[in-house]
Amino acid sequence: MPHIRIPPLGGAKRYLTDAAAMVTYEAVADDQEEEIESLMAAVDIEHKQQESSGTYLREQAEPSKKRRLDVDGMSKNLKTASQHVVVSNTLSEYRRLWEQFKQFCCDIDKVKHPDDVEALYPGLPADFPEWIAMWIMDTKKIGYINGVIHQWS
Repeated sequence: MPHIRIPPLGGAKRYLTDAAAMVTYEAVADDQEEEIESLMAAVDIEHKQQESSGTYLREQAEPSKKRRLDVDGMSKNLKTASQHVVVSNTLSEYRRLWEQFKQFCCDIDKVKHPDDVEALYPGLPADFPEWIAMWIMDTKKIGYINGVIHQWS
């Protein structure tokens, strides 16, 4: 194996020397001691959790009342915040992807005709999320080989 010759790095050496001059041995020792204390505290918490079957940390209290949510107000706020986010190009892209997905469902024999996907709603099949995942994997050309994700062109 050939050796790579690195030219002298005078600027880097000066920078490191100056930085080392600003840090005292005592400061390094203090930092190291604090890090050791932190590590030991974390190990202690984990040990106590294991001993007490996870009850070492305080459990979240059950709310005494059911929380009331203003669903209408939240919906209105969401619509206001979302204005001008979805523009015509975005909608066109969504439509293009939806058509592509419907064709994919037909290609994998889940439906006879692409438009049949529309008729599945509201009773979507239980494996519908798998159709979506397979479509994404197909469009991105990704897959699993021995439990590892691979991408190819």
